[in-house]
Amino acid sequence: MIERLLTQNKKKILSSLLFGFLYMPVWAQLNSDSLRRELAEYFSEQPLTGGAVSVFTPERMLFADGFGYSSKAEQIPYTITTLQPIASVSKTLVGVALMKAQEMGVLNLDDDINKYLQFRIVNPHIPNDIITIRHLASHSSGLRDRKINRRSYIFQTPLRALLKNLPIGIKRFVAGRYIRQYEKNTIMSMEAFLWNAYHPGGKWYSKRNFLKKPAGAQYEYSNNATALAALVLENAAGIDFPTFAETHILKPLQMNQSAWSRKELSDELISKLYIEGEELPDYELITYPDGGFITSLTDFSIFVMAVMRGYKGESNVLSASSYNEMLTFQINPEFKTGVFWVINNNSIQHAGGDPGILTLTVFGKESLTGITIFLNTSDIGASTDHLLNIFNIVTSCL
Repeated sequence: MIERLLTQNKKKILSSLLFGFLYMPVWAQLNSDSLRRELAEYFSEQPLTGGAVSVFTPERMLFADGFGYSSKAEQIPYTITTLQPIASVSKTLVGVALMKAQEMGVLNLDDDINKYLQFRIVNPHIPNDIITIRHLASHSSGLRDRKINRRSYIFQTPLRALLKNLPIGIKRFVAGRYIRQYEKNTIMSMEAFLWNAYHPGGKWYSKRNFLKKPAGAQYEYSNNATALAALVLENAAGIDFPTFAETHILKPLQMNQSAWSRKELSDELISKLYIEGEELPDYELITYPDGGFITSLTDFSIFVMAVMRGYKGESNVLSASSYNEMLTFQINPEFKTGVFWVINNNSIQHAGGDPGILTLTVFGKESLTGITIFLNTSDIGASTDHLLNIFNIVTSCL
């Protein structure tokens, strides 16, 4: 999900990642030794605690390595099997899950979302408008996150110590505003969270939570719409979203070190997260489908390689026709969205950012070469530059 502790400049930079000013060269030959040296040098020179990078084709891994530390205090190396949340790149699994549910006849992307909800969601500006699952999946539903999604973050311990360690100035001011919100957040179900945001009886409900245009008319990136799509799938399938995803995606691909909750994984394998050089307390998201997937570089690369094979026309997890539908423009080509994937002229991708997290996965339509980057560090400024810089280092070695 889009980085919350950010400046307007950072929004523009991450927007450029999402909308694909990333040129994927046609793969010729990878210089692994050179790439490893350049990445190690970059991590040692930059304020990055740790991370990992992979390069792959649909059939095989070309390069995968970790750099820096998963725990600075304990000097534990960050490796390709280190686990961490991957922020908005998690949405790509929601896309695959929706396509699988459609294949199974559980739902149809063009269904009205209210067919599957226990409460009705109606755009108050256009009461007769129909919002479909496809609208949610292409960020064109008319739902707005506004400041609501900040309420989704549940930290295990207070963040005040982090604020005290920041120098006085704009970063401390911005961080303080977010920290005050985070510390007010209370645990609730995802369904209750969305009801509070989009039902007239909800405590955060406002007409401003909706665009004044009908569904499908305007692109509006929405984390809450992703969570709502997962809730729709849960109600349609009659099982919770993590179980559906594990049954139909993780197990078939043997992604054995991945889950939607820390409770399902070994704590000692999960990386610490850092912001402005300070270790963050552990946190989870109420709207976890939009950014809470925890995985390793190895496991997630397996997932993207499967998607790339699907893009080639092979069936695995999904049918070839489902991959084709998921990875082509939805609603309006100008939105550059597939089903929770970003579609560009030469690449298919998704980026993510949250406190202590920066991630990117991208593959070339022509080259069929994929790159995935996980970082356990962010800052309150323009740290998405690190994703672009690492991407450029990798492509310079292709």
